[in-house]
Amino acid sequence: MRAFLLAGESDIFLAIAIFCLIVAIGVIMGSVLKKKLDYSQSHTKGARFEGQVRVNLHKPFIAGESFRFYNALQRALPVEFIAFPNIGVDTIVKPAGDLVTYNAIGGKYLDFVIFKKEGMVPSAVVDLIDPGVSLTSISKQHEVITKTLRTVNLPVLEFMVDDVYNEKDILTRFLDSQDAYTIAMLKKQRRAKNPDEDYE
Repeated sequence: MRAFLLAGESDIFLAIAIFCLIVAIGVIMGSVLKKKLDYSQSHTKGARFEGQVRVNLHKPFIAGESFRFYNALQRALPVEFIAFPNIGVDTIVKPAGDLVTYNAIGGKYLDFVIFKKEGMVPSAVVDLIDPGVSLTSISKQHEVITKTLRTVNLPVLEFMVDDVYNEKDILTRFLDSQDAYTIAMLKKQRRAKNPDEDYE
């Protein structure tokens, strides 16, 4: 009877040992496969591509009404400022809270952004709107984007597509959107260059 009990206990120990061995082999194989998978993903992401990617130039970058307005905008701005077309929202603002709501606007583009050349600080956003039915994609930007930009004190100027753009009107609307400090610094810089002119 004692031999029978010992044989039964050894079978239980043998079964437990086999089970532990199978679990250990599974854990080792799982970690090896995970390392291989992680390596293959990181290897393709960080690797230098020695070949050639087939692409085409996006030309013209801007055209038609947008290009005509862009030329008028550039001529109207003071020399201390510069405008760029088709700027991504996520290139001028960064998330300060919920990433889900930020991602909803982060991939959108603004028609034009005016930057102060010194420090390349965004000073205003220009939204070009075509009120008529047209084949162009010139439409009013989403209200959420406008509200978001205003929370960081970035004015949004809306201009309608027109046959002729009045550069003085563009300049006046831009200057009216700027804070008193910016206007004072512009006047100071102009006085330093031309002390005889009146800048009021």
